[in-house]
Amino acid sequence: GRYRGGLGVDVVARFTLDAKVRNRMTRLKCPPWGLEGGLEGATNASVVIEDGGEVSLSRGSDYSLPVGRCIRVLTGGGGGYGNPYERPVQQVVDDVIDGYISRATAERDYGLVFQANGKVDEQATQKRRAKGRK
Repeated sequence: GRYRGGLGVDVVARFTLDAKVRNRMTRLKCPPWGLEGGLEGATNASVVIEDGGEVSLSRGSDYSLPVGRCIRVLTGGGGGYGNPYERPVQQVVDDVIDGYISRATAERDYGLVFQANGKVDEQATQKRRAKGRK
C-alpha cells in the first residue's frame, strides 16, 4: 500500500539434538487484509528442509526431526494501507535497496518501471501509475 504493511521474518534453525516440533502458527491460508486499496499481506509458513526440498508443516501436527535437520519459519507481513501506486517512488526504491521488497515486487505492486541501468524511468512510471489509479 501507500503505507507498506509490517515486515515478516524468515528464520532457519538446524537441530543439534533429535527433536519433536508442533506447528502452532495460524494464518497459513488466510492472509492479513489490506485497507483502502492496500494489498493483502503474506501468509505464515513453516517447512522442514530435507535433501529433496522443503516439506510444509500443517497446523497442529507433531513432527519428529533428527539431528541436523533444519526447519524454516516464515511469518507473513501485514497488509498495506492505501493504493500502492501512491507510495512515493523514492520510498519504493529505498525498500528495494534495503531488501524489504524485490525489484519485481516494485514493478508489479508499485508500478515502477526500471531502465536497463537499474534506475527508475520516471516518465514511464508516472504513466503506468496513472493507469493503475483509475
